[in-house]
Amino acid sequence: VNNRSPFHNYVVYLPVRRSDGTYEKQMALLPETAKVSEGYLPLTQENIAMVALNNLGDAYGWGGMMDVEDCWYHKQFVIMKLKQCPHREAAAELTGRLLYVDKADAMPLEEGEYYTFDIIGLEVFDLEGNSLGHITEVLKTGSNDVYVASRKGQAKQLMIPALKAVVKEIDVPGGRMVVDMPEEA
Repeated sequence: VNNRSPFHNYVVYLPVRRSDGTYEKQMALLPETAKVSEGYLPLTQENIAMVALNNLGDAYGWGGMMDVEDCWYHKQFVIMKLKQCPHREAAAELTGRLLYVDKADAMPLEEGEYYTFDIIGLEVFDLEGNSLGHITEVLKTGSNDVYVASRKGQAKQLMIPALKAVVKEIDVPGGRMVVDMPEEA
């Protein structure tokens, strides 16, 4: 692989950015001493972040810390001024890139407020304890959010208005939401 022997190395595929900004998989070698887990890691935010930071990093054009100088809201968008991007053209080069923020550094929330990433994945139950599916998406409608719940193997989605009259309980650590859905006419 790349004129190197795979002896005492793991042969892996890693995403590499092309000059046009798209990605391709390329073979790479990781030393046996590298922090590697055979098989699949549990799909958690911590494991995704660890893999992204440890295995992708700056060598593949992804990593790099940015310092936020200022931040404000404009309509439904968050606008950030980064210290490393003194003008719009420099900031435009970051278009389409993913932004990772440590949850500890995220804006604090009021009681009863939740981050979208905490809502997605919650299992939804009715008042009788019947599972209605898992939250797969949060729609921003302007007046109130709408939680989209889906069940494996079913095409029909349940639209849950994010209203106190409907959403009775959100237990992020427990991974559950309890709703009292209005009767359909």
